[in-house]
Amino acid sequence: MDEYLHLAKKSPLFYGINEDELYTLLKCTAAEDTMYEDGEYIFRMGESMNQVMILLQGRAVVLHENFWGKQEELYHIREGETFGEAYSCARIPVLPVSVLTQGSCRVLFLNYQRMITFCSLACSFHTRMIHNMLRMVSENNVKLEDKLEHICRRTTRDKLLSYLSKEAVAQGGRSFDIPHSRQELAEYLCVDRSAMSNELSKMKAEGILDFQRNHFVLYDRSGDMRQAGCLRQRQERWKVQKKENTKVETNIWVRPAAESDAEELLALYAPYVEHTAITFEYQVPSLREFKMRIRHTLERYPYLVVEDRKRILGYAYAGPFKERAAYDWAVESTVYVRRDCRRSGMGRLLYGELERALREQNILNVNACIACVDGADPYLANDSVYFHERMGYRLVGRFVKCGYKFNRWYDMVWMEKHIGVHRENQPAVRPFGEVRGILWDE
Repeated sequence: MDEYLHLAKKSPLFYGINEDELYTLLKCTAAEDTMYEDGEYIFRMGESMNQVMILLQGRAVVLHENFWGKQEELYHIREGETFGEAYSCARIPVLPVSVLTQGSCRVLFLNYQRMITFCSLACSFHTRMIHNMLRMVSENNVKLEDKLEHICRRTTRDKLLSYLSKEAVAQGGRSFDIPHSRQELAEYLCVDRSAMSNELSKMKAEGILDFQRNHFVLYDRSGDMRQAGCLRQRQERWKVQKKENTKVETNIWVRPAAESDAEELLALYAPYVEHTAITFEYQVPSLREFKMRIRHTLERYPYLVVEDRKRILGYAYAGPFKERAAYDWAVESTVYVRRDCRRSGMGRLLYGELERALREQNILNVNACIACVDGADPYLANDSVYFHERMGYRLVGRFVKCGYKFNRWYDMVWMEKHIGVHRENQPAVRPFGEVRGILWDE
């Protein structure tokens, strides 16, 4: 069991459960570790289902077979992801799909009945696992409802506009990035890729939208912004809803930070140092030190602020993941917003612009190092973990009791998101200074 314990910890099913607890939990749920070769079936359509599968290593595909024996790919299962919890919970007598490996795979099976049945110890971490599973099933149901909302539309155009409208609302403005490539988007919307690309080009010509790779800008449907100009040559401004006692519209925009912003940014950051464990820094840095941090970051990476007409509302930046040359295509990301602006879309907006800049630099991997806690804590909630999950990050590692602040020990997790294609002959990373003028008309 020890040899796959560190792999199982990556699954969101075991979020908030430490290694000792996980060891006990896997024994309690009759965990079985199985290896598969490429092209083997893990589950076959028509089998009974009373297990939850965690893909520890490799990649698998979920298939559906129609009456005439034709198979269609429904979706892929990646490392750390689960399969079977919904079918087991629903007590479906026979499985309506098959799961096929794509390459060598390592799979962990958990007995569903033992997962939902408490033993005599009634361990708190067993309850936490059940809560995690319920959250995973609920999130998948919400994603399915979102998808149905789009694919039930009659035409390819209607499906695209439904999806893009939903993304714009979720990300707080008309300018946003989508998490799909063109092929992935076509598959998600159940449309032909060439027909979808043709429809996007038509809508661009009509002034309904503009796009560059996976970055989109939505204009008024009337087309009165047809002459808006090149997406990459100007800075977008848009309306966002700010949640206070009443909803107020205010102009918001994102731009690169300057050293002159340091005093305002430091005032924004200081409460996080003094009153939270979100940052493991003990002392608020001096203004001189903070200016040096901004200057040093901008030498290679983006450092962005979001502001309205009165003040800076938040900031985000990237830094090196590791200093060795082989890590050049990976960065560590950071975001902070004013505490009275949380849950207003500012973090999502900043991360969208940060990822857009990083793509232009040829960065591929964005990593986030996040403090986390089990249970209630006066200095830390797990909001950042949930935020990164919604932004498309996945959990790749956890360090237990590695941070000490306010006389308490805190865990730390690493979450990761791929924003580009990994190639054998990878283009070199460009410094931020080379792409800054392309993305912002300053």
